[in-house]
Amino acid sequence: MDPGTYNFTMYQGASFAKQLILKEDSVVRDISGYTGRMQIRDKLTKALIVTMTTENDKIVITGASGRIDLVLVATETELFNFNKALYDLEIINGTTVERVLQGEITLDRNKTV
Repeated sequence: MDPGTYNFTMYQGASFAKQLILKEDSVVRDISGYTGRMQIRDKLTKALIVTMTTENDKIVITGASGRIDLVLVATETELFNFNKALYDLEIINGTTVERVLQGEITLDRNKTV
C-alpha cells in the first residue's frame, strides 16, 4: 500500500490531537498488535523536532477500529520553532514496517504568551 499524503497546520502552544482511521480499499484495516512511530523534522535543516511513538504514548493505536491517534501536549508544541516541517508515520508489525502517511506541517506561531 502506498502512503497517503496529508498536510496540516499545528498551532504553537496549543494541544495537538489528530485522529486517523486507516483504510485499505475503503475498508477499515485491523491493526491490532501494531506499534507506530513518527518523526517530525525541520524542512530546511532536517533537524529532528520530535519523535512520536506508541512507546512514549504520543501515538495510540486502537487496532480493530483502524484508529491511530497522534497526541502532543501544549507544553511540547510551545517549544516548537519551525516554519515548515516534514513527517512520516509508520506502523510496525514484527519486522514489517509500513509507511502509511506523510506530508508537511506548517507551524502557526503563538500570538498569546
